[in-house]
Formats: sequence, C-alpha cells, structure tokens
Amino acid sequence: GEYSTASQWVQMSATLDQFKELVEAEEAVHIGKLVDISRHGIPAKIRGEVWKFLLAVSKFDKSEEMLQERRQTQEYNSIEKKNLPSEIKKNIKQTLSRQYPKDDFFQQDSTVTKIENVIAAHLGYHGDAVEYSPKIIPLLSPFVVSLKTEPDIFWCFEALTKKLDYHFTDHIGNSLGRFMMYLRTLSPDLFNHFEEEELSPNDWAVSWLGTLLSKSLPLTCVLRLWDTYFSDPEEGVDLHVYVCLAILVNCLEDLIELEISELLSFLQHLPMMDMDEIITQAINIREEIRLNDV
Repeated sequence: GEYSTASQWVQMSATLDQFKELVEAEEAVHIGKLVDISRHGIPAKIRGEVWKFLLAVSKFDKSEEMLQERRQTQEYNSIEKKNLPSEIKKNIKQTLSRQYPKDDFFQQDSTVTKIENVIAAHLGYHGDAVEYSPKIIPLLSPFVVSLKTEPDIFWCFEALTKKLDYHFTDHIGNSLGRFMMYLRTLSPDLFNHFEEEELSPNDWAVSWLGTLLSKSLPLTCVLRLWDTYFSDPEEGVDLHVYVCLAILVNCLEDLIELEISELLSFLQHLPMMDMDEIITQAINIREEIRLNDV
C-alpha cells in the first residue's frame, strides 16, 4: 500500500510499546499494522527485530518463527566461510575507522570480528560470484548496529543485497541515467553547475545509488531512511532515487556555491538532515515526476 501524496504520509512515529505489542503477538505478527507504523521510523531498541520481519527474515506466524530461526542459524553455521587474507582484514579496519571515525562501537574488537565473520560468510555463500569490496562495510553496518547475532546480521544483509541487485547493481547505468535526467528536469541550475565544475556522477552518484546512501549519510540518518525503505517491499527501495533528488534540492544553496573539490567532499560526507522531511519531499518529487511522466 503506497501513499500517493506526502500529506497522507506524514504522521507521528509510533512508540516503542506499540511496536512491542505487534512484535510480541502470541500467534502472528500483523504485517499490515507493522508496515504502517514502521515507515514513520522505528525505535532503535526494537529496530533490528522489526527489520527482520520487514525483510522476511523472520516469519509472521509465531509457530514457524522458532523453527525458522533455528534453521537459519544452522545454515549460517554450515556456510563454508571464506578465509579472509590479511590485506582484506586490514582494509575492513581502515574502512571502519574512515567511515565512523567518532564511533567507538566500530573500533571494538568484538564488532570488527563480527563484521569479518559475516563478510567471510557472504563471500563463501556466493562463491566466485562475489568479491570483497569496501562498500560492503557501510551496507553491513546498519545491521551490525541493530542486530545482535551473526546469523541475523547475515540474513538481513543477504535480503538487502538481493533488493539492491534488483534495483540498482544489475543495471546501475540505467539507474544513473534516469537519476541524472530527473536532476536536470528538477534543478537545471544545479545540473549545469555540476557540468561546469566537471563533476562526474561516477565520483558520487554511483555510490549514492549503489550503497543506498549508507556511505555518504550519517549512520542515524541511514537507519531512519532504511526504516521507510524496508516497510514497502515493492516500492520501498524504488523511492531511493527520489530521496537522492530531495537531498540535492535541500542542499541546493550550499552546493551551488562550491567548487569541484569542496563539492565532492560535501557529496561524499553529507551533513545531518531531518530524514522525515527528506522522505516527505521525496514522495512529492516522485509524484510530480510521475504526473509529468518524465
């Protein structure tokens, strides 16, 4: 169920107790209600648990849930983990301290080990089809912060990469072309400024699309944004292109003043933003573009 206009969408986020009541239902979790309240933001304490339902990692039927969890843990444990060479381990640590320089959580040995294990499992699970890339780190980190166990982190991450492959990775060129075309329509001034400064979309937009902004936005903003994306299995991640546009429109006054090196730095390390506002704008932009059939 998608809201056609942002005005229908804006609503107060639900309380922790409201989420608990749904998640701890005795027989089955009411998915419709869970989706409805999740899109407006999920409290950090219960986010991981709710994400598992939204990403279909957990079963809504409580009688199946225990079995499912046991099966997933067994399957995770039986994956032949890839042996990570020392240079990859070194890169993981470096990427973490670059990505989250002020966050002690990501410098803790226990966190680093968990991340190494899940990456080793991810690479083992896909065999030669997947290679290590530093961009795995920002995509994985929201799950590491929100979930406790390696199997949960792993299966949620797998669910996300499937969505990403479907929406962006498999045809990043198309997504990028569409994104830049929308930008040109929406804000010709900014588009021309980027052209004049010879700012290549490859230096920022590919990462924005391919990592769902997890590399460029502060982590708290990413968590809030993904609540909304995961709440709509059909259209959720599709909103991402419009969220990127909303961010650019929001930062227009800053961006238009910057030269190439400052531009790059700004786009790669975005400031804190009110994500509710950005998401509302994104829904409006999507509506406008669909109406004008750009």
